[in-house]
Amino acid sequence: MAGRPSYPTSRLEYALPPELIAQHPATERRASRLLHVDVANGSFSDRSFADLPGLLPEGSLIVMNNSRVIPARTYGRRQSGGRVEVLYHGRERQHVYRVLMKSRAPLPAGEMLVLPEGWQCELLEPKQLDGSLVRIMNAAGAVVDTAELHAWLDRNGIMPLPPYIHRDTSNPDEESGDDRERYQTVYAQDRGSVAAPTAGLHFDDAMLAELRGNGHAIRFVTLHVGMGTFAPLRVDDLAQHSMHGEDFSVELPVVLEHLSALKAGRPVMAVGTTSLRVLHTIVSEGRMPQPDAVTLHGSTHTFIYPGQPTVAADLLLTNFHLPKSTLLALVYAFGGEELMQRVYNHAVEQRYRFFSYGDCMLIDRRNSAT
Repeated sequence: MAGRPSYPTSRLEYALPPELIAQHPATERRASRLLHVDVANGSFSDRSFADLPGLLPEGSLIVMNNSRVIPARTYGRRQSGGRVEVLYHGRERQHVYRVLMKSRAPLPAGEMLVLPEGWQCELLEPKQLDGSLVRIMNAAGAVVDTAELHAWLDRNGIMPLPPYIHRDTSNPDEESGDDRERYQTVYAQDRGSVAAPTAGLHFDDAMLAELRGNGHAIRFVTLHVGMGTFAPLRVDDLAQHSMHGEDFSVELPVVLEHLSALKAGRPVMAVGTTSLRVLHTIVSEGRMPQPDAVTLHGSTHTFIYPGQPTVAADLLLTNFHLPKSTLLALVYAFGGEELMQRVYNHAVEQRYRFFSYGDCMLIDRRNSAT
């Protein structure tokens, strides 16, 4: 896009053996490995996530995304009997929702899918690659509102695991208890995500208590993660990429504490790329709540990549991300391309577990020029 620095997408490539893609969570949340990266020294070391409290600078402000994942994937049938996967993506307007669908054949506008409990899904437009608008009716034929739909998904949906985590999709009921519990942070509250803010999956209640006991402040933002998180980059130059929009909210005291911390030089750690994107949006765009409002609500299309960096945090806790992804571009911008390439090569050599259920890294760039 006009005004953005050029950056070839090809520079976000790396070789990853498929067996390093984590298919299941670690036995315990804090049992993951952690790669500690010191940007100023250009060095890194192999640690455990349980070591995190001892790696943080004193009095850190820790910012986490407390969005809750919806069990958004369900299955329906066409009138012909063909099976269709339906992935709820969000409310478009009153009584109209956007869903992603997988089927063997095209689905025209007007198609009526039969869902569990006798519910129906009416396509308001043909099936589209990036999602289609639908209307959903309950067994009585009444159009449902969002609250009713969410309650129905709680009963009938399964967790929307990303496509690189393989489950037996021939059996719509196949969902382990691990997925329902572990593809959700322990502090999740405000439902709305269709993908987990995965850096937060490593924390358990004991770790949160330990961090607070050590004098760190834990604060929350809410950013509802959309399936655009996993959308492949379809451009050769990141300057041409249009970032997906995601809704967020932040309470005013958190906004003010974050801005105060940056001004005073107090260390700020963003837990995950979603938290960092919210903080960056507030800082770079000067976002503040409306007069007399206690919460900042908004949508962000911010794109952090080399040449478009951020000063919104000093430390970033994040998982290992897909090649040629916007998330990897963000990590390159935060820690520096050359160092992050060495970090990823090391992680592959040392057999770290990658992606959503995988291990993590702590990037500390205090006192660095990045």
